[in-house]
Amino acid sequence: MNGIAQKRKLTAADITPDIKTAVNAVLLARIYAKVKRADVDKIERAVLAEAPLTNGLEVEHGLPARMITEPKETYLCTDKEILANYYAEVNKHERQTGIKPDTMPDDCDPACCAEEVLRTAQHLLIKAAEPVFDATLYQLLCAGLYKYREYINLLCGLVVNLPDFKNPLKEA
Repeated sequence: MNGIAQKRKLTAADITPDIKTAVNAVLLARIYAKVKRADVDKIERAVLAEAPLTNGLEVEHGLPARMITEPKETYLCTDKEILANYYAEVNKHERQTGIKPDTMPDDCDPACCAEEVLRTAQHLLIKAAEPVFDATLYQLLCAGLYKYREYINLLCGLVVNLPDFKNPLKEA
């Protein structure tokens, strides 16, 4: 990642329309993913409050039994039947509230799908910025997720602070 940025001083003219468009896509996808994650987590917490799962995986490794109340910990449940009932109940609530569209399969998570949209937008941003900054997706991922996220944030900050930036949310 020792590209053009180190060889010469960049100007606003170096930021291509493709980079600007990709930044807008990332910003919109971030909001979409955050909203979907919050909606799904709210439903999952409500289902867990009614019928909490148990932490079978931790118990197998010597930890005391406890109830799972956070959606991020559902992987700890080892009872497949109870877990299947949990996911069926979550699916039912997601469909009732409209968070999960009718066209989405039962075993798909709307929040994970939204987060995949965000990852795709981030990859497109990296690809759009590659001719200017000489950093590839492969290089960034090899540098670690912290560097990957930092690079995305720097590109977004660069574009957002340009004088001609137009907030995509205000235009939508």
